[in-house]
Amino acid sequence: MKSRCPVSPRFTSHALLLCAGLVLSACPATSGDTGDGAPVPDGGARPDGGSCGAKKAPNSPNSSDPPQCSVTLRTVLPAKAAAVYVAGEWNQFSKTAQPLTGPDPNGAYQATLKLPPGTYGYKIIADDNWTLDPSNGYRRYVKGTENSGLRVPDCRLPAVRVAKDGLRSARPGPGQGNFSVTVDIALGQAGGALCGVTGTLRRPEDHAGAGYSPKTLSAAELKVAQDGKTAEVILTGLPDGKYTLSLQPNSGDGTGEPLLLPFWIEQRPFHITDTPLYMAVTDRFRDGDPTNNPAPIPGVFPATDYKGGDLLGVQKAIKDGYFDGMGIKALWITPWQTQPAEGYIDATGMYHVSGYHGYWPTRAREVDPRLGGAEALHNLIEEAHRHGIRVVMDAVLNHVHEKHEYFTDAKRRDWFRTGCICGTDNCDWTTHRLDCLFASYLPDINWTVADASEQFISDILWWVETFDLDGLRIDAVKHVEDLATFNLAARVRERFENGGTQVYMVGETAMGWSDTSIAGNADNYDTIKRYMGPLGLSGQFDFVLYHAVPYRSFARDEAANRRFLHVDYWTHASLDQFAGSDMGRYIGGHDTTRFITTATYRGQSDTWAQSLADRKWAPDVPMAPPDQEPYDRLWLGMLNLLTLPGVPLLYYGDEYGEYGGGDPDNRHMMRFAGLSDRESAQQKRMTTLLSARAKLLGISRGDMKTTTLLQEDLYAYARPGQDPKESALVVLNRLPTPQEALVPVPAEVGWPTGARVVDYLTGTEYSVAAGTVMATVPARGGLLLGMK
Repeated sequence: MKSRCPVSPRFTSHALLLCAGLVLSACPATSGDTGDGAPVPDGGARPDGGSCGAKKAPNSPNSSDPPQCSVTLRTVLPAKAAAVYVAGEWNQFSKTAQPLTGPDPNGAYQATLKLPPGTYGYKIIADDNWTLDPSNGYRRYVKGTENSGLRVPDCRLPAVRVAKDGLRSARPGPGQGNFSVTVDIALGQAGGALCGVTGTLRRPEDHAGAGYSPKTLSAAELKVAQDGKTAEVILTGLPDGKYTLSLQPNSGDGTGEPLLLPFWIEQRPFHITDTPLYMAVTDRFRDGDPTNNPAPIPGVFPATDYKGGDLLGVQKAIKDGYFDGMGIKALWITPWQTQPAEGYIDATGMYHVSGYHGYWPTRAREVDPRLGGAEALHNLIEEAHRHGIRVVMDAVLNHVHEKHEYFTDAKRRDWFRTGCICGTDNCDWTTHRLDCLFASYLPDINWTVADASEQFISDILWWVETFDLDGLRIDAVKHVEDLATFNLAARVRERFENGGTQVYMVGETAMGWSDTSIAGNADNYDTIKRYMGPLGLSGQFDFVLYHAVPYRSFARDEAANRRFLHVDYWTHASLDQFAGSDMGRYIGGHDTTRFITTATYRGQSDTWAQSLADRKWAPDVPMAPPDQEPYDRLWLGMLNLLTLPGVPLLYYGDEYGEYGGGDPDNRHMMRFAGLSDRESAQQKRMTTLLSARAKLLGISRGDMKTTTLLQEDLYAYARPGQDPKESALVVLNRLPTPQEALVPVPAEVGWPTGARVVDYLTGTEYSVAAGTVMATVPARGGLLLGMK
């Protein structure tokens, strides 16, 4: 996918690539006519009086020599420097060949360069210190050395970008959505005439996989200014749902890259923290189409073979309202790329396993037929969007399977490494994190190879655009070169965030537990933070908090860690360390022992963690909880998780208390029927909690303020909203008996004396008196208070 000249508004502080002009070429063949000899494409608009001249093939400049395109490189340094230079591939990394002027009043240094289209590695030299450009996340390896990457688009082609303050949207009522945008139009160096701007709109009812075409914008909806420098789109009367507006300029120089503007029309503007992120292992969730179920794979251990779950099954659950009932608006499903047909030996060397989980891709752009193929994925995402649900793709960037089409291509073998196996002798997971293989049959992607890097990023962009995806979960972040994360984040934002809608990108940087101090976990915090921020990911999964709190404080009841003082300490440490990022917080997932099983086997010896993780092969697998206490411990853990700042992860089945040991025993088939009485009761109160979370905006967007901390027994914290009716007060009780509590109500909550508040979990009402609420807190449970 080619680079575009315009840069996303989100990247105004980054290294900007500014088109200076284009070389005159030809206008593409078109089907309309304005009457003056200058054609207009279908769905296009053009200023009056212009002419494109002779028609030639699109995107074919009339000179075979590469153009010299003017680009401005701009950077903001952390400290003022007396002398600043840029050294890059274009000047053989000369230390003093290209000075930068500055700083300007904003602290920026800049230089204007003339370069042929392409990508160039460079470094900033500030007072003799060589460094990556702190204002540009894009990277490029040159002879094995990491550099910042300067991307120069083809300046012969026209381009459009969103004008400053050019986006406007409103939704006064159902079916009354409005969206408008003003774009700036850049032409070529030779000032080629503008033919027009083509516009289409993908609507909620459109389905590319079924052959439906996006709506062509009318002349009333898309208008180009008389001077040809701007265009405006005005859309009205839009029903709720997701849309993608596409604008493509055509000039005497050729056809420019389309500008994509994905946007939502919905009752309340959405932020990812408004919802839990629900994770489903597709093959283990629901069998929607038994006709695509594969036969058992010879030699594969039954627990690791395909069970029949598919994309249609997930779609049916969405259509049935299963996620609506819990207020779920974001869905992460495991990778859907085609997997190998055979089984392969697992890490123990004892069992053959299949690729039912999706993490062994053999095709770059193909949906596994066992999951229903491309049509099923299109249908699932359409159904999700009809329910206001965002769909997050699981992106595997560390490896492919040895049968992957790229690895089997001899011309691409240098894209991969086939060295030592992670965790074996002289192949430590940390020391060799970038080059070790997860398994002998999983070649490691070498992101230092420019062609490999660009291709794998192009593939992800193709998935997002083709299937209208809303987010990415990046697998094994610390096991790939930094540029994999930063380059992907830059390209995704540049391509898909121009309409004002965020693409949520969350990473997995797995790690264990260091010790019981913040200082002892400094490296863990720093590693996780390394990949986040304006130039990187939106957030990551909070492994430090996971290892500090959920299973230690709520499941195992460890004497040293069960106190709420411990919970509060690590919670605020996490909030401080990861401020400004949308962190994924969790108490269990597809790589961990089920929380309720950890609670069931609490009080075991110090080797309990390893023994439970190893109890995953039949017949030696954990059983369902024998009594109520594990469910109550899960409930208390969920009360905490779902009322913390960030994006809580809900692993499929945890809503009713699915049990299981390590992988693969933690991936049982989802049960929609046949639940025990305890499981049904658990699901009912979880649904109540999730519904309440969706209503109280303070929980999803407010700060967190601790109000009561009685060491081991009671814990209360407030989640203030912008309006007092959005605020929430959470009170937790870890004791096996109900407790009377006088809970302070902080001023930030905004509840006056005499205000009536209600527990959203039980419906019990209380009154605010002198800045406090006197309430009864249920045993191993809690209250979720909000204004009535």
